[in-house]
Formats: sequence, C-alpha cells, structure tokens
Amino acid sequence: MTPCDGCTGCRVDFCGDGRRCLIEGEQCDDANNVNGDGCDANCQFEQCGNGSLDPGETCDDGNAVDESDPQVPISPTDNCPKICVIGTCGAGSTTAQVVPVDFTAPPGAPALFGITVFLDYPDGKADLVGSGAGITASLSNVNPGALNSPNDLDYGLLDGMVSFTGLSGNKLFDVTLQRCPGLPPLAAADFTCLVKDASDQFGNAVAGVTCSVGIP
Repeated sequence: MTPCDGCTGCRVDFCGDGRRCLIEGEQCDDANNVNGDGCDANCQFEQCGNGSLDPGETCDDGNAVDESDPQVPISPTDNCPKICVIGTCGAGSTTAQVVPVDFTAPPGAPALFGITVFLDYPDGKADLVGSGAGITASLSNVNPGALNSPNDLDYGLLDGMVSFTGLSGNKLFDVTLQRCPGLPPLAAADFTCLVKDASDQFGNAVAGVTCSVGIP
C-alpha cells in the first residue's frame, strides 16, 4: 500500500494504476480495470454481497445473508442465498422424493394458529418443480384445515400457514423434491428448517417453536 494524496511521484493517482490508495476509496488495485480477476474495474474486491454479479455467482443482492438467518425479515424476501449461488440439477432424469416437514411446540405452549417456516433445501442436489407460489402441486398432506402460502426462492421454501381452528398434531406438510440425476436419496442432514414466526389465536408470538425434516 502506498499513501496517496491524488498525486504520487508527480503522477495522478487513479484506479488501475497498481497503487492501492485508501483515500481514493480503493479496496484493491491490480493495475487494470477488468472485472473477473478478483479486483473489479472500480478497484473493489469481487465478493459475494457486493451487489455485483461476479464470476461464479448466479445472484448478488448486496448482502451476505438469506432467509435461513433469523434476523432476515419474511417480507421483503431475500431471494439470493448467502453464498450467492443457486444450484441446479444437470441434464438427465430426476427422481421424486417426498420430504416430511414437522413442527414441535415447547411444553405448555398455546395452540398455534399461524406459523411461517423456511426450509433450506439442498438446491445443488434437488429441485422443486416451479418457482415462487407456483409449487403448490409439490406440497401434500398439509396440516388439516390450514391454509398455506408457499414461496419457493429456488434455494429454499418459505411457507406461511394459518389455521382458524389451530394447528393439530405436528405435521406441517410434505414436499416432493426432484432429486438430481445420479445422486443418492436425500438425508435429513441435507436440510435445515427455521421457524420465522409462530403465533396463537390472538396473534401473540409463541417462542420456542421449532421445525424439522422427518427423513428416517
């Protein structure tokens, strides 16, 4: 790093001159103004979360979080995973696999009348048919009497459920994923499930509710 004041050694400092100047706002300077080499054309590091689509990324929304983080709100949704890559299946025939999703309320908790969960599924190993709200055909055995509003983000499933009589049992729903060609059956360890919110009949938050995948 060379200290810079706009003129170094009787030459004008600029991005791409190979001299990293902090006061010019440069994070890096690799002596060119080319993207895709780790230091972009504006002398900023190419990394997930910088808001630019860098090599190897399929998305970049300017942050390094996603819906699997409890602090990320349900709305607006974060449509890009924290690694800035949404995996897809390669060519070939997929295999359907049903994945049960359940919830557990802590002892003494009131009946749940509303719940929103985020199912982080292995998008590099399996796909959901459709996207957004268009994946309802992949859901079955929904908790009796519950209305659900699925939203597939292509890296995970965000699903809000409301029941006017209270959720019964522990079943939320089953989701049918299409396993990528040549891969072994999905295991519970391939998933994480997060309860984004849960509420009683009066809309009060119910703490301590968890969700899980029930693959044996």
